[in-house]
Amino acid sequence: MKKILLILSLFFSAVTLHSQVCKDFKEGIFQNDTEYRQFIMERKDNFQLEKSTEYGIIYLNKSNLLIGKWEGKWDDISVLLEFEAANKGSISYSNPLKKIAFVYKIQKDSVFLKYPKSIKSYKFSVKDDELFLNSKESDQESAEIIELITYVKKK
Repeated sequence: MKKILLILSLFFSAVTLHSQVCKDFKEGIFQNDTEYRQFIMERKDNFQLEKSTEYGIIYLNKSNLLIGKWEGKWDDISVLLEFEAANKGSISYSNPLKKIAFVYKIQKDSVFLKYPKSIKSYKFSVKDDELFLNSKESDQESAEIIELITYVKKK
């Protein structure tokens, strides 16, 4: 019986110790240098960005990268993009006032927005708290409003 209690107490103390160590690495910038490459990892909330001399920049949890509200303005039109965790979202325009719901899917550096009557695909990039969208259809002569805007993430 004493051996079982000892084993259980060691197990639970190890679990507690491990969870305390993990909390220290949830947010921040961490660097690891090996003889082959340098590796930098940046963590914030549920997002992780990895940079290495070998592979460049790699986004992990790419869908988490867009989750949230993004604001932008072009001429007299304000636009609010909202990406929810369940792959649902909406785009709201201030002039004319309208809101359109969509379902989205992310593949590599592209986001596919499925509206009620159409599907649009955009290449996206995020730098700091700015979002840029570009249409994947190269034969378009004019850009959509959604592409002309630099979006800033709402805090």
